[in-house]
Amino acid sequence: MQAELLVTPAAATVRSYHPTRSATAGISYLAVVDQRAQLKPESGQPAAWHRLDEPWQGWFADDRLRMKQCALWLGDGLEHTARGSGD
Repeated sequence: MQAELLVTPAAATVRSYHPTRSATAGISYLAVVDQRAQLKPESGQPAAWHRLDEPWQGWFADDRLRMKQCALWLGDGLEHTARGSGD
Protein backbone atom coordinates (compact mmCIF):
# COMPACT_ATOMS: atom_id res chain seq x y z
CA MET A 1 0.00 0.00 0.00
CA GLN A 2 1.30 3.46 -0.89
CA ALA A 3 0.17 6.39 1.25
CA GLU A 4 1.56 9.85 1.86
CA LEU A 5 1.97 10.94 5.46
CA LEU A 6 0.35 14.19 6.52
CA VAL A 7 2.95 16.89 7.16
CA THR A 8 2.07 17.65 10.80
CA PRO A 9 2.80 14.92 13.38
CA ALA A 10 -0.31 13.47 15.02
CA ALA A 11 1.34 12.86 18.38
CA ALA A 12 4.60 13.03 20.27
CA THR A 13 5.06 10.64 23.17
CA VAL A 14 7.58 9.59 25.81
CA ARG A 15 6.80 6.05 26.88
CA SER A 16 8.36 3.00 28.42
CA TYR A 17 7.37 -0.22 26.68
CA HIS A 18 8.54 -2.37 29.59
CA PRO A 19 8.67 -1.67 33.35
CA THR A 20 12.44 -2.29 33.50
CA ARG A 21 13.37 -0.24 30.41
CA SER A 22 13.97 3.47 29.91
CA ALA A 23 11.38 5.66 28.26
CA THR A 24 11.58 6.20 24.51
CA ALA A 25 10.54 9.31 22.59
CA GLY A 26 8.25 8.75 19.63
CA ILE A 27 6.52 10.76 16.94
CA SER A 28 3.43 9.41 15.18
CA TYR A 29 2.28 10.55 11.76
CA LEU A 30 -1.01 10.04 9.93
CA ALA A 31 -1.83 8.77 6.49
CA VAL A 32 -5.39 8.73 5.19
CA VAL A 33 -6.27 5.71 3.05
CA ASP A 34 -9.47 4.04 1.90
CA GLN A 35 -10.67 1.51 4.49
CA ARG A 36 -11.19 -0.98 1.65
CA ALA A 37 -7.45 -0.93 0.90
CA GLN A 38 -5.76 -4.32 1.08
CA LEU A 39 -3.35 -4.49 4.03
CA LYS A 40 -0.09 -6.40 3.58
CA PRO A 41 1.25 -7.82 6.85
CA GLU A 42 4.98 -8.18 7.44
CA SER A 43 6.54 -11.32 8.82
CA GLY A 44 5.53 -11.58 12.49
CA GLN A 45 3.50 -8.35 12.26
CA PRO A 46 -0.19 -9.02 11.61
CA ALA A 47 -2.12 -6.23 9.87
CA ALA A 48 -5.78 -5.45 10.48
CA TRP A 49 -8.15 -2.49 10.53
CA HIS A 50 -9.54 -1.74 13.98
CA ARG A 51 -12.82 0.02 14.61
CA LEU A 52 -12.44 3.07 16.83
CA ASP A 53 -15.81 2.50 18.49
CA GLU A 54 -14.78 -0.93 19.80
CA PRO A 55 -12.05 -1.70 22.35
CA TRP A 56 -8.94 -3.65 21.39
CA GLN A 57 -5.91 -5.00 23.20
CA GLY A 58 -3.07 -2.49 23.40
CA TRP A 59 -0.19 -1.29 25.54
CA PHE A 60 -1.59 2.14 26.34
CA ALA A 61 -5.21 2.55 27.39
CA ASP A 62 -5.54 6.17 26.18
CA ASP A 63 -4.42 5.40 22.61
CA ARG A 64 -7.89 4.46 21.34
CA LEU A 65 -9.43 7.69 22.64
CA ARG A 66 -6.61 9.74 21.09
CA MET A 67 -7.07 7.99 17.74
CA LYS A 68 -10.83 8.53 17.87
CA GLN A 69 -10.37 12.25 18.61
CA CYS A 70 -7.88 12.53 15.77
CA ALA A 71 -10.25 10.78 13.34
CA LEU A 72 -13.06 13.17 14.33
CA TRP A 73 -10.71 16.13 13.83
CA LEU A 74 -9.69 14.83 10.40
CA GLY A 75 -13.33 14.21 9.46
CA ASP A 76 -14.24 17.78 10.42
CA GLY A 77 -11.42 19.07 8.23
CA LEU A 78 -12.47 16.93 5.27
CA GLU A 79 -16.10 18.07 5.59
CA HIS A 80 -14.98 21.71 5.69
CA THR A 81 -12.79 21.16 2.59
CA ALA A 82 -15.68 19.48 0.73
CA ARG A 83 -18.01 22.41 1.51
CA GLY A 84 -15.43 24.96 0.43
CA SER A 85 -13.64 27.65 2.38
CA GLY A 86 -16.43 30.20 1.87
CA ASP A 87 -18.59 28.72 4.67
